[in-house]
Amino acid sequence: MDAFELAEAKRCLLQRRIIPVWVEFRTSVRSLIESYNRTEAGRVWNARLELAHDDRVLVVTRITELAHGQYSLITISIRAAVHEERFVIEAAKEKWVSRRIGTAVPERMDWTEYLFQLEGDLATEEVWLTYKEQRRSAFQCAEFLLFDALTENRFE
Repeated sequence: MDAFELAEAKRCLLQRRIIPVWVEFRTSVRSLIESYNRTEAGRVWNARLELAHDDRVLVVTRITELAHGQYSLITISIRAAVHEERFVIEAAKEKWVSRRIGTAVPERMDWTEYLFQLEGDLATEEVWLTYKEQRRSAFQCAEFLLFDALTENRFE
């Protein structure tokens, strides 16, 4: 095979596997949210998972009470996407702070983007996700994302 045929074969492999990887990632997020909600912090400030747009977008939210009557809202939006022939799972974590829920306009305090790119090996037909050039499973990516987002305020 020449370079063009190899590139096309790899694209086809990744195209076939993005849905199974997405399903594994989505299932992992669901089980990790349940696990987080069983922790001490999760029982006090539990997280919710919502499926939006025909199961193509996941939204995780958590509200915590801060000092001086303020509240913090963490929102994580996750979706599978194609960017210029690259298959990715992208996520954005937003932290919002408000004086009281429903009264003041929340102020966005933090924004973090995560990009998990699907990679594969044609010879073995194995696929995996990469984050910052590290090879990870769908479960490991979900775990990294949620642990980073849901434990950042544990001492507030």
